[in-house]
Amino acid sequence: MRFRDKLIRFFSGRYGIDELSRFLFLVYLIAAITLSIVEFFCTSPVLFAVHGLLTVLAVYVIFRTLSRSIYRRQAENRKFLALRERLIGWFRLQKSKHRDHKTHVYRKCPYCKSVLRLKKVKGEHRAACPRCAKSFDVVIR
Repeated sequence: MRFRDKLIRFFSGRYGIDELSRFLFLVYLIAAITLSIVEFFCTSPVLFAVHGLLTVLAVYVIFRTLSRSIYRRQAENRKFLALRERLIGWFRLQKSKHRDHKTHVYRKCPYCKSVLRLKKVKGEHRAACPRCAKSFDVVIR
């Protein structure tokens, strides 16, 4: 049996690389490059601890990639993707608020907590949430 066949058999059934592994590896690379630059200028016992943390991170990325617990790794990846999507959504909302600050206001629905984009017309208004179909009063100044 050739080495290639042994390698193929070893990697079959392993989880592989996903978005969380890519993100953790990118964090590892950035931290390692930054640490090597900092070590060039100074030495400190704290840097030794950071080396230890980077080693733990690298081992965890390898563990995730070679893991046979596919359902657990998928669950971890789903949680990561949900968190990433919430962060990206928050930044998109901030960008929209900044872009539309002269013509629109953003208010949260008191029932379902979704964010509504309303025209900036001064006074008291009644707004209907398209998500939960409930109405509520809005004061725009």
